[in-house]
Amino acid sequence: MKPDKNGYSKWCTKCDKCLTTWYFEKDGKLYCKKDYWDIYGEACNRCGLVITGPVMVAGEHRYHPECFQCISCRSYIGDGDAYGLVERSKLFCGRCYKKAKNQESDSRPSENKHSIQLLDIPATPDKKRGLDYTLEKRLSQYSQSVRDSLQFNPQLTITDLDLSPELDTLSVGDRILEVNGISVKDNSIEMVRNAISKDYHGNQFVIFDDIPLFWDAWDVMDYHLETRKPINEKLQHVKILDEGPLRASLEFSLKISDKSYIKQVISLDAESPYIRFDTEVTWHENRKFLKVEFPTSIHSMQASYDIQYGHLQRTNHNNTSWDSAQFEVCGHKWADISEHGYGLALMNDCKYGYSCFDNVLRLSLLRSPKAPDETADMGVHQFTYAVMPHKGSFQEAGVIQQAYDLNCPLFTTEVQGEVSSTSHSYFKVDNSQIILETVKMCEDQTKDKTVVLRLYESHGGKGKAVLTSSLPVKTAKRCNALEEIIEDTHKSVAGIEGDIHLTFQPFEIISIMVEFNL
Repeated sequence: MKPDKNGYSKWCTKCDKCLTTWYFEKDGKLYCKKDYWDIYGEACNRCGLVITGPVMVAGEHRYHPECFQCISCRSYIGDGDAYGLVERSKLFCGRCYKKAKNQESDSRPSENKHSIQLLDIPATPDKKRGLDYTLEKRLSQYSQSVRDSLQFNPQLTITDLDLSPELDTLSVGDRILEVNGISVKDNSIEMVRNAISKDYHGNQFVIFDDIPLFWDAWDVMDYHLETRKPINEKLQHVKILDEGPLRASLEFSLKISDKSYIKQVISLDAESPYIRFDTEVTWHENRKFLKVEFPTSIHSMQASYDIQYGHLQRTNHNNTSWDSAQFEVCGHKWADISEHGYGLALMNDCKYGYSCFDNVLRLSLLRSPKAPDETADMGVHQFTYAVMPHKGSFQEAGVIQQAYDLNCPLFTTEVQGEVSSTSHSYFKVDNSQIILETVKMCEDQTKDKTVVLRLYESHGGKGKAVLTSSLPVKTAKRCNALEEIIEDTHKSVAGIEGDIHLTFQPFEIISIMVEFNL
């Protein structure tokens, strides 16, 4: 069989259609999707086997008659019987459907209203402004007479405000506007927003049926998205772990099945721009796919994903077959969806699958294929991910640097002797656009005072940077990945500090071989 002019060499056995992307194989013959289903039928939504006889239909799904039963009471549903299809895949008989619907309406929480308050803080005699809220909290445990003796300033007043069109901006001075307890300064009220969509829950664990047509451990098929099931059953109620000034954290557990469960600690650290989710999953599933999703309030045509030495974009919609084929995206440390002036980043320390559709950002956590290894991924898994809402683009907000911090946390150790209290760094780069990715010893063991520095441009644009070392630089030469010298790099050495001037093209990688005068 010779390839056609486009280089393709596969055709459907029945209709001779050129098979460019999706195709099916049966008994050594290839078929397009339409002809395959016309000949061999469709797969049962419950057991996953091909239906060759009578078919029961519910919505977009097909079932064997013996599989067409309520997931709650296990009763069989016959022709003419009432049924309900919940979340596009959960099949209930009419009685159980009404019961589940009533329970859902009774348990639905009421909508939380935004609280907006204006705090008037008088200036002190020395004209300084501020409020020691920790003092107020500490004094609240004493009697009124004790507080009077400590001369506590009672002039702080709180006045309720109505959100009106006349209140457009915030002024710097005595007034601090708080929305849901978060202080906001120098912003228009329109910029105060929730990054998570108000109609859905963030950090929602969901599980999918994962039954590829051919290769369990390699393939992920798009039809698995139709089997979404939220995980909401609690094993442990929320427990507060930390309430200190530096960290607030809570812990909870969810049941996936009789053999699998999730334990998670959600924490927020002082001065941290993101919320951290430390997760432990005990996983003993059969052909299931676990994800966590964050429905955002952000409107964008595409999302960005981190890859080694750069990033790429994929669509946030399914307008074409090419868009539909991007239902699962390979990414490394972070994924980000942003509109003009605002965005949300999802970072992690060891997962490599993402997806984004209709502004819902998902992180793929665990699969459970049974071929070629039926025990693959079974056991206890520990991983961390984080959510970071930000202003501006992800480049301006420092998402790339924060993702590095999450993946390379600071470790502490005890040392003997005197230690300097000042901070110290061997290498510095004056441009956040440029990332110093690698510091390694030279592979040539005869050069024991030589290291290789590998830097790259991370924003996707041209840039210049000065690499500074606190060590005495003797020579600095550019090299390739094999550590072969390309050219001398312009450098200037002043005292014991060496400055190396570099110019980058978008996403360019530059390796520098630096010899120190030690």
